[in-house]
Formats: sequence, C-alpha cells, structure tokens
Amino acid sequence: MPPITVKSNERILLTGKTGSGKTYLARYITRPLKRLVVLDGKGTLGNWGLEPWTSSSLRSLLHGEPVRIRALPPIGDNILDYWNEIILACYRAGNVTIYIDELYAICPPNKAPSDALWSAYTRGRELGVGVWSSTQRPVWIPLFAMSEAEHLFVFRLQLMDDRQRMAAFMSSRVLQTIRDIHGFYYARADMEEPIYISQLEVNQENKGKLITKNSTVEMKKSPSAHRRPVHILPLRS
Repeated sequence: MPPITVKSNERILLTGKTGSGKTYLARYITRPLKRLVVLDGKGTLGNWGLEPWTSSSLRSLLHGEPVRIRALPPIGDNILDYWNEIILACYRAGNVTIYIDELYAICPPNKAPSDALWSAYTRGRELGVGVWSSTQRPVWIPLFAMSEAEHLFVFRLQLMDDRQRMAAFMSSRVLQTIRDIHGFYYARADMEEPIYISQLEVNQENKGKLITKNSTVEMKKSPSAHRRPVHILPLRS
C-alpha cells in the first residue's frame, strides 16, 4: 500500500470521545499549514499558539498572507452568524484550511447547515479551501461531513449509534470496541476496509514526524506554500 497523502484542500473528519486522542492528532497534522483558521467551538485550544481572529488577521487572510488564526465563540445571540461569516471569509480568501473543533457547535443538531458551510465542503476544494473537522457525536453532524471527506479517523466512540454512523462510510469493522486508549481506525474514501493504528506519539527528535506503532506519520513540504500535504506511511506487517 502506498503512503497516504493528506492535502490541505481536502476534507477530513476526526471522531471520538473526549480524551480519545482526536484533538492531539488534529493539532499535529495542522502544524505544517501556513494558512489555517481554527473555529474553536468549545474554546479549549488556547495552547495551540494561534493568533486571535481580529480585523487585522482577517485582512492578512484576505490578502493571501501566511496566517494561523483561532476564532472563539462570541458572547451574544448571533453565534451561528458569527461562525458563518468566518467560513464565508475563508471561502472568499481561498488557499486556506479551516479546522472546526466540534462540528456540532458550528452546525447544531436539527438545524440546517449554513450556505457558507455547505459551500466550503462541496465547492471549496477547487479554491484551495480545506475543511478538517472533529466531533464527539457523528450522529449530530451533517451527513456531507462524512460523504465529502477523503479521510476519516475514528477514535473511541462510546455509543453504538455513533459507531454505526461511521460504519456506514467505513465498513462494519469500526463497530468493534477500540481497546487501546488512543487507538483509531483510518480510512480513505477509496478504501474497502479501514486500517487500525494502536497509538500515535510525537517524535521529539524529528518534529516533522509523528510515530505510530509500526508506522510513521510524516509531514513534508510541498511545492506550494499554501498546500502542504501530510504523508501517512502505512502500517508495516
């Protein structure tokens, strides 16, 4: 199996309960990105070293400059409008990766997704706009977050209905309980069966790589300053 390449303009979904490791993985696969906007729906990513979403950082984003921005939930009643404005700004700017930490905070259950979110997911790829999302509850998020995703990561999910939702896109293998505390399944859209990785660890000697048991997740530069792929080398038997 050739190395798996995750590109900045693709769609990625990470799912798993709190403490399962999905945010740990998200933080490190976003590290090579020079243009990143994080929608911190829970307000818990203060240690990511990102600049705040301000009028100044917005101007830099729209001008095509390197930016790594974190947007926090606003105080008030127009929270969803606020998120939608940020997604729309990213869509218009192009060549940027949006990471949504807890998708159902941006698109609540039983509410129709905004036009901005729909456009970013379905038409943003050609503009260089990637959408990488995470969630604890796959059954609470729009189906297009899974159907449009080129890459799916499933960490430990407690509820069977959440595992069943992911199994519909990844095969029945993900219905099995994950015994390793930070283990996860990975599937690409064209794979018949997911692969299993028991643990992800940071290699402090080479900060361009993440080490899994019997495998390596390597982050390499690409020719484009704004589209840096993450190469995931497959498990070795």
